[in-house]
Amino acid sequence: MKYTIIASLILLMAAACKKDKKAVDPPPVKTPAVVVNPMADIDALDPENGTSDGSPGAYQVGVRFITYKEGIISRLGLRSPSAGNYRVQLYTFVANDSTTLNFPLITEPERLGYVDITIDATAAQKGTTVWANIQSVKIKPWNADGAGKVRQYGVCYNDQDLKQYQHILPAGLTFPLMFSNNLSVFKYDFFKVDNHNSYPWQNGRGGFSTLVYGGEQFEFVTTK
Repeated sequence: MKYTIIASLILLMAAACKKDKKAVDPPPVKTPAVVVNPMADIDALDPENGTSDGSPGAYQVGVRFITYKEGIISRLGLRSPSAGNYRVQLYTFVANDSTTLNFPLITEPERLGYVDITIDATAAQKGTTVWANIQSVKIKPWNADGAGKVRQYGVCYNDQDLKQYQHILPAGLTFPLMFSNNLSVFKYDFFKVDNHNSYPWQNGRGGFSTLVYGGEQFEFVTTK
């Protein structure tokens, strides 16, 4: 009888311990980040890294892009074969257009961030990208504004009449170009203007379907 009571007490204590034991949630699974720098990939398509001597007057040049996922941009950069001071800018706008046409009807461009970048002689000679941080900008997917509207972004800078990189796409490649199934880049635009705070996506612009001017760079960070 004595041993039966002891055994029962042990079982009761064990049961109590099990009840008191709190469930521990497994640690959250970290989703790997994907960093897309499409301009670096475009540079790699043209390993000769050709340059352009520019034209009289100052131009804003850049690229447009759309994304298929939400993400952020926290860095802007620039490569240039010429030493100098440049302003790199990030814009967003809504286009009443499809995602494939090169000439959208742009409404209300909004500057989301900009940085002033200095290219010194060494960086110019080596073609090194000079990066600068901005406050992280949330990026919306192309269809975030509803039916019939396309959310687009643009990165541009003022070339200041200095020598700049130009990249000719290989035969068979034209804009838009898809990168990592997350982002599409559209053809380069330009606009003749001396204002560093301007943007090239407006009336009077021009561009080419297989040529990229400038060394503007940006990183789009999203999740897999």
